[in-house]
Amino acid sequence: MIQWEQTMEIKILRRQGKSLRRIAHEVGMAVNTVRKYLQHEGRPFYKKRETVETKLDPYKPYLQERVKQARPFCLPATVLLREIRDQGYRGGVTQLRLYLNSLTPVVCEEVVRR
Repeated sequence: MIQWEQTMEIKILRRQGKSLRRIAHEVGMAVNTVRKYLQHEGRPFYKKRETVETKLDPYKPYLQERVKQARPFCLPATVLLREIRDQGYRGGVTQLRLYLNSLTPVVCEEVVRR
């Protein structure tokens, strides 16, 4: 994050007639960043990204219910992938694994056989 002092320094250097490249070199940032800070009063802010609908979204309620029913055991992602593919899912296993990891921080203990 850029400090308020750097923002003021950029504006002062610009008032002194220095070029964007020269200012960028002196403060150690890209020319486009310097341009952004000169165009906006204070710090520029960034818009929140719109949420993009994924291929997995229609199957999330089913997956949540399925994981809840299987507690305290963990269902492998490949098993759940097979189940939702039968329902029409056309995505990959990586997206499914990322979603399952975010669902619950369930610790799966391996069975120890003696």
